Amino acid sequence: MDDSQSSDIFSQNSVNLHNSTIDIESYDLLLAKIKDSAFINVGTKNSNSEHFNLILNDCRICIFQGFDIILSLLENSEVQIDRICGYIDDAACILQTLSNIIKNVIETVAITCCKMRKFPTSTGNIISLVFSHCKDSECIYGSYLRDVEKQLKALFRNCHELQLTYLMALGKNFLFNLLEIEEQNILLETLDINLKIGEVVQSLDVKTMAEQWKAYTMICEKYSHFLSDKNIYNNCTKLLVSTIEDNIKTALEVTEEKVLIRSLKVASFSLKILLRMSSIFKGSTCINYQYILNLLNNISLCNSNYYELTLNKTNIFTKLLSSNLSPPLDALITQLINEEKFLKLVLSSNISDIKEPNFLAHILLKIMIMKGILKKNEVLYDIKNKIIEDVFSFLPKCHQWFNIGLKFNSISNNNVKQFYGLYEYLLIHTISLAASMNCEEYNKLEKHMYKIIMGLDYYSAVFTANVWVSLCRIGDSQLHLNTLKNLLKIYQQLETNGSFTTSPQQVNLNYTIEMLFQTLQYPEKLLIYKHFSIQDNTNIGIWCAMKIRNLPENLEISAEKLVVYELIKIFDELSNNDEYNDVINLIKHMKLASTCSFIESDSKLEDLIVRSWSRACPNCNKFVLNNSIWFKYIETLTYLTDSYVENFENSANLTKILHVISSLLLKGNTSFLILLFKTFCKLFCHSQTEDSLDKNILINTLKALKIESDVQNYLFSVIESNDDINNFVTHILNKESSLGELRYNFDEYNTKLQDPIERKKQLENVSEYVFVHKCIENDKLDLNVENAETSSNFGLDLSLLFEAECEPASKKAKLDTSIENLLSNLEKDVLLLSQAKENILSDHKNRIKTVCDNLRNIIS
Repeated sequence: MDDSQSSDIFSQNSVNLHNSTIDIESYDLLLAKIKDSAFINVGTKNSNSEHFNLILNDCRICIFQGFDIILSLLENSEVQIDRICGYIDDAACILQTLSNIIKNVIETVAITCCKMRKFPTSTGNIISLVFSHCKDSECIYGSYLRDVEKQLKALFRNCHELQLTYLMALGKNFLFNLLEIEEQNILLETLDINLKIGEVVQSLDVKTMAEQWKAYTMICEKYSHFLSDKNIYNNCTKLLVSTIEDNIKTALEVTEEKVLIRSLKVASFSLKILLRMSSIFKGSTCINYQYILNLLNNISLCNSNYYELTLNKTNIFTKLLSSNLSPPLDALITQLINEEKFLKLVLSSNISDIKEPNFLAHILLKIMIMKGILKKNEVLYDIKNKIIEDVFSFLPKCHQWFNIGLKFNSISNNNVKQFYGLYEYLLIHTISLAASMNCEEYNKLEKHMYKIIMGLDYYSAVFTANVWVSLCRIGDSQLHLNTLKNLLKIYQQLETNGSFTTSPQQVNLNYTIEMLFQTLQYPEKLLIYKHFSIQDNTNIGIWCAMKIRNLPENLEISAEKLVVYELIKIFDELSNNDEYNDVINLIKHMKLASTCSFIESDSKLEDLIVRSWSRACPNCNKFVLNNSIWFKYIETLTYLTDSYVENFENSANLTKILHVISSLLLKGNTSFLILLFKTFCKLFCHSQTEDSLDKNILINTLKALKIESDVQNYLFSVIESNDDINNFVTHILNKESSLGELRYNFDEYNTKLQDPIERKKQLENVSEYVFVHKCIENDKLDLNVENAETSSNFGLDLSLLFEAECEPASKKAKLDTSIENLLSNLEKDVLLLSQAKENILSDHKNRIKTVCDNLRNIIS
């Protein structure tokens, strides 16, 4: 604007924008100049770099001014739509002109940064400005958006065309001399501008976004050597990760199919770009993988039916999610596991710091890492062991996720789709990774597995046993046999420790030993059978672990006869001599007999079982229910009854046993409820009698049970998990009105079982239970047992108990509190002594022996 312009002219040819004034006349002159320059360039093909830089600057200024004028016009009380449309058309025309000029320049001269320093940044800024205007159009134009819709579409098309021309020039024609510091800075600024363009266009058009990112990666690859120590990769991954996460979040929240599919396609494409960038910058020094690790943790949940369980999504949604995200995700992980820095970051996470739902994501990420490692021929030293050790470390916290109902797809050998639960899915990949180890790696893993089997956690031990047995089966028979022998040796050494029989270690070893023996081939089983004689009392414990039923049929038949014969012999001897040590011996042989399969009925054994239950009847014996020996006796008797239940020939015997178990259940002892309830129900299912007496026992027992909710949930789970029991008990509950409250609770339990949130709460509650040794519990144990008036309870006739109207009254166990206090103090003192055994001198040992002798005299 010159001095000759008057105030009147100024008011008509300018607009005020936020306290600044734009001269409309100057804008029009600049626009005309651009059009004229474009005509000359396109028509004569006589361009030069200096002239191009001037036109580029004019285009940038004119578009900026035009958008500012539009904003000012929209603030007026009377909006002039025609003028606004005109300015949008002007911007579209400038973009078309600039695109033609760039094409003309590319055809006529070599374009280098030293000649056209403004081209990469100025053109990029113009494109970024126009795309941002299009993106924010709804906010800018508001209710006038429909009036300018046609012009905005033309603006977007022309900007997209300019974008393609610009990116083609940058990628194929434009050259940076990276020996010059200034040109290095221009390259970095250009990449930064194009990264911003990539962020803007992802919300506009998928095709536009794709063109932008493809060109961006092309430039990065072209100058990758120079860029390797710059922050390009970190800036790029930060934006891509944000884009992926936002689109997955949108996909989870929307219901419109079109928006859902678009969001997943954007996320899928962004993953592919992330893969490409990771390939370009592999081995770079300044890479930070934390953004990607966070993304992998979140996105790993998409590979299962997790959202079906937690957000009530459909199976179709799960398939759509997996088909879009899984292929690029697997490829990305396969690429990343080549990077030592990434693997170290993955393995550096502290499991105690991981909270829900990130804990499940952590598990699934480890599985994906294992799948990726299995595709490689070589990996860093000890990585396989570290991955598996990490798996072992999070197993104690997996109870709810193993049981929540997660499903994972798998293809079988005959191309049939199968589903695995999380436990099986994790197990398969852990076994596969362990099977690929060399001897040195396996030896280290084996030491770790020994350590876990001797630990306290159930899931860790069971999982480890499954891995170990599978590896032994994959390996040669000698490895299998040696592993079993070593564990048997450890078992026999630990048996000498009195607390071993009630320890988690015994449970863990039992499970592992049985699995190993069960899967041995016939020749190796025969070797074990000959080496560890069943008739040798020192081998009873390990045969209880290996189980007679796992022997080959010919060996099992002969072994079963020996075991039953010895059990009957010991039982008969005990009937005349109720010695403490003889009871222990009976329990051992009873437990061994419970491991037989009992193909045929045996009247003598059936009689023994019935007479053994007579000793357990609380109505005819005075005892303290939580005495450890008494509990062990009933426990092994329950196992024996379970094993033999299908072979009972006399249904009256079943009825007698049911009466005893009912009496025990009604004592309200939680341990007995958990131990006996399943057997109690199984006996009803196998009872042959039509007499209603059997059902009345069950009805009266269920009616009288007063139990806590946790225990009641366990009883319901027993009913639910066995079809025969479920059918029998449910029929009783539905028929008997007196069991209405229990039926209501059972129905409520089943309803909660179907609700993922309620089921998750139940699983969380159960997962909080941990093993605590009785010696360090606060509650005192009742350890004294009073003999019944009869000298030998084994000779009691149970039929006397079940005469109508003459059932003996229940007798409460008597407890001498002074004796109880003495025993409690003795237990504590013994525990302290055992902890200080390294400091015990010979004199101390002699005194301990004297004390032991006195104690033996008390119980003899």
